[in-house]
Parts: sequence; structure tokens; C-alpha cells
Amino acid sequence: MAELRHYRYFVEIAKRGTFTAAAESLNMTQSALSEQILQLERECGSLLFNRRHSGITLTPAGEYLLHQAEGLLAKASETREGLAGFRHGYQSRLRIGSILGPLQSWMPAALAEFVQREPHVQLHINHFGKVNDILAGVAGDQLDLGVVSLRPSAPARSRHHELSQIVLVEEDHVVLVPHGHSLAHLASVRQEDLRDTHLITFPAGYNLRTILEDWFHAAGCAPIVAAETGAVEVMLQLVATGVGVAILPRSLARRGLAMGMHCLSLEPHDSPRRVVAAVRRRSGRNAELVDAILPILEEHARDASRPAPPGGRPQD
Repeated sequence: MAELRHYRYFVEIAKRGTFTAAAESLNMTQSALSEQILQLERECGSLLFNRRHSGITLTPAGEYLLHQAEGLLAKASETREGLAGFRHGYQSRLRIGSILGPLQSWMPAALAEFVQREPHVQLHINHFGKVNDILAGVAGDQLDLGVVSLRPSAPARSRHHELSQIVLVEEDHVVLVPHGHSLAHLASVRQEDLRDTHLITFPAGYNLRTILEDWFHAAGCAPIVAAETGAVEVMLQLVATGVGVAILPRSLARRGLAMGMHCLSLEPHDSPRRVVAAVRRRSGRNAELVDAILPILEEHARDASRPAPPGGRPQD
């Protein structure tokens, strides 16, 4: 009968591309690894790899098993971690998935406050690059709660009917420029003011990148992208060293203000906005814990998005 180790061996071979590399990674001999895979193939009743002199490729059965095996191994790992938590005195576990921005700004303080109030709860936190992956995780009961960034016109509940959406904050965007930049004297800017300005922005496919591009396209122009990064801290360092300027949601811009950058407002009628929302299953597990953490998340999200005077620092 196939065991978890067989699936782990199989996934490692698929990932490494050769039996030799996988055996080295697993600290096994190649012959021992080959025998384990033969056992798995006999159990499955199908060949999992096409073996050729030029290398190995997955068969259709192997492609199917790879997806299933990765899920099994992830679930087994989650189960081990959860049981370990109970051994260390935790009574429950809250699984949270979030986009990276909140985790790099206001969310750690919110989680710390929650843990102080609920010390018996073990947190399992993952960050995701794509909102759809978070929505799928909550809908599929791999996550108890998701924190996502949405355009106001694209609510999460329209994509997954079994999800409930709670808006934490709707915030505007600002421009962060380094001290001495040619735009630093302005109180606000429009797309035309940034037409020839180099921008530091998020990679294509990020919701914040889409919001930015839509705003530029509405004025008949396109942003000049000098650098792309999904890490807010890297983005701020690039702005500080003069590589370009950044257009960020107000909550993410606070760190730049603390670094001495200037914050410029966007014209109110043109300003792009984003919604930061929490999503949960209507019939999900850990409903009481989700109910307990939501007001804390909302409070911290709104505090982080408070307006600051143009060119100034956020008020305490």
C-alpha cells in the first residue's frame, strides 16, 4: 500500500527532473529510489514517468498524481503542525492567508493584539501573491480567513458565492517621492504630472498594479516602470535612493513618511482607490475566532490609512 513517503519521493523526482538529483536530495541511492517508485507505480496501476535517455517526463497519470500528492503532503504537514500546537498548550488554530502588503504594514500589530487577547490560539499565517489563491483557499476550507485587496468594482463575493466579505478599509493612493525630487513641492498630482516620471511599482498581475495602470490609461497615458517588486520595503528603498517614485495605498505609504519622504495627494476625482477586505466562509470552522479577530483587523487597517497632510507625517 502506498505511503506518504512514496508520494514525497515521487514529488521530489518530478521537481528535480531526474532520479539522480532526487536521490541525492533525499540522501538515498538511486536504485533504492527507483524501487520505491516502481512500488508506487504498481500500486497505482499506471506508469508515472516516461523514462528516456534524454530524461524523464510525467505521464498523464503522473501529472494527475503530482497535483494530488502535493495536496496530500501539504495536508499532512499542516496536520503535524496542528497536533504539535496542541502538545504545547494551544487549544485551537486559526489559519489566515493574506496578500503581502498588510503583512508588511499594519497586520502584525493587529495579530499581536489578537494573540494577547486569545493566548490559547495558534496562528498559521501564509502570504499569497494572488488574490484568487486566497479566495480559493477560504472557499476550499484550507483557510479560515483571508485578507485581500480588491477594486471597489470587483467584490470577492461575486467570485465565490459561499464567501462572505467584510470591508476592513477603503483607502486612496498617494505618491511617495524622495526629498529634493522635482515633484516634492506640489500638494497634489495628476496623471499628466507623472507622464515622464519613473515609477517603482508592483509586478504585473498584482491587483495594485492593475489599479495603477487603469488610472493612467484613463488619462490616455501609460506609466514608465523603472523597477518592479512585490516587497514594499524594497520599493521604499528604491524610492529613497532616487530610482523612481511610488504610488501606494496610504496604509503602505506610512513607512515612507517615517523615512523622510514626501507624500503627495492624487487629484480627488482621479484618485484610484482600493478595498482591503476580509473574506470568510459563511459556514466555516472557527467562526468564533474569526468573529473575534475581525474588529481588531478593521481597527488597525483604518488607523494605518488615516490621511496625513501633503508632504507630512501621519498624525498620532
